Amino acid sequence: MAGLYIHIPFCHKACPYCDFYFLTNQKWKAPFIEALEGEIHDRAEELEIPIESIYFGGGTPSMLVPEEMARILECIEGHFGRSNEIELTIEANPEDLSEKNLESWKQCGINRLSIGVQTLNEEKLKGLGRNHKVQDSIEGLERAQRLGFGNISVDLIFATGDEKDLDSELDDYLRLDVQHISAYGLTVEEGTPLARLVGKGRKTLVEDDEYRRQFLLIHEKLESAGFGHYEISNYAKDGFESRHNSSYWNRKAYLGLGPSAHSYRNNSRRWNESNLPNYCKQIQFEEEALSARDQFNEAIMTGLRQKRGVDLAELSERFPAATKSMIEQSEGFIQDNLMEKNDNFLRLSLEGMLMSDHICSELFWIDED
Repeated sequence: MAGLYIHIPFCHKACPYCDFYFLTNQKWKAPFIEALEGEIHDRAEELEIPIESIYFGGGTPSMLVPEEMARILECIEGHFGRSNEIELTIEANPEDLSEKNLESWKQCGINRLSIGVQTLNEEKLKGLGRNHKVQDSIEGLERAQRLGFGNISVDLIFATGDEKDLDSELDDYLRLDVQHISAYGLTVEEGTPLARLVGKGRKTLVEDDEYRRQFLLIHEKLESAGFGHYEISNYAKDGFESRHNSSYWNRKAYLGLGPSAHSYRNNSRRWNESNLPNYCKQIQFEEEALSARDQFNEAIMTGLRQKRGVDLAELSERFPAATKSMIEQSEGFIQDNLMEKNDNFLRLSLEGMLMSDHICSELFWIDED
């Protein structure tokens, strides 16, 4: 089965570290929804139905009022249908977790929340430029749990340079009693306010050793608390791994709708233009067919992000020569305890996860046969 991603391109304000496409001007909401309904209609034949997962990302999907969310989901239902066990996720800001919103989402069939907590430290939260307070996260989560949401993910940003006591902050996260935690090291994306601050010397990020210490501490604390480290940046209680995101990492077909949204099917990628006014007039997009080399390299990159690693039997069947070369190249990393190979799977060790970009680039298929 396939997944559906809906990009909602609106935010209350710009966060200094974010490079996703969004606008703060909500005058475009009505024309956006109309254009989105048109894209749903025009592209309904591109996926197998019923779909297995729907993910509302952004942007800030929780900025949609209940009637707007219900309208979009009704349109999706009419064109795609849903499996009985669908995972339906909405990304939400803590300040949007009102009882009215939560109840309406539940009535619409939303059964998974991905909440942008980011940190439970007030000073660190201010440094990240977020709109909410720590108490908003705590109260919003309690409200969601009281209303019956039992599949909740929260975000944690680490390595910001403002960590005073990450160990205690992780204890606070565990007291939230959620099922999934996504832990991302702060990265500097080109063109963001954060990049400009770093470039001017007004913001300093942590050194590699401190990044490593925080990454390993998060792993130790969360695994000890019963969270499986199933992907480099993601931890879940058993059975609560993100099915939608896992479909990306396992290269299943998915359809991305909305400005800047990406799609993948039949070894082909498509991405919509990152321009909402143009999207509302006529959807512009680009598309590329992936070469054998591209397919192999994506299998390496996405496979090594996961705890299970790369399935060597499957890869060898599709790309025998490239797989043989890659296995030979991996021997050095295995000897350095950065990779492991067993049960016909090749995976990163915990230390290897800290060097994933470098290791992947060394294992890529560089030249076409």
